[in-house]
Amino acid sequence: MAEVASVEKVRNAARAFRFANVVVGLAALCWIVLGMTAGRRDESATAAYVASVAVLGVVVTPLLLALVAYRLSRSIEVGSPVLWAIGSALGCVGVLVLLRLSNTASKWFSRRGVKVGLLGPTPKSLAAFEAAHGQPPSGS
Repeated sequence: MAEVASVEKVRNAARAFRFANVVVGLAALCWIVLGMTAGRRDESATAAYVASVAVLGVVVTPLLLALVAYRLSRSIEVGSPVLWAIGSALGCVGVLVLLRLSNTASKWFSRRGVKVGLLGPTPKSLAAFEAAHGQPPSGS
């Protein structure tokens, strides 16, 4: 039996879940680019620029990961959002924390009858949830 949740609550949680997945992908991309540019002796301005952007991304993404962990955990009301945020910003441990939070969020959506795809709740299942609860589908 599906648990009852407000349409707005499910929408907010879906946005937070999608944003979390995008930030995790961005973090992975920054680490890959940094790994590709590390140790190269190419002195071109483009190579230096790319490496600088990758370093900036590697520095900024833990802060973004903490933000998305906070937003997602608050949206699905699981544990202390501050603890999830701190855990997600702890380097390699953060990946495990985010995997756990993602798994918890997937189960949260499943209990409400919303199917979860690769990047979060599918738009089709969100529209079905909104229609079943008397709300017109939103544009997001």
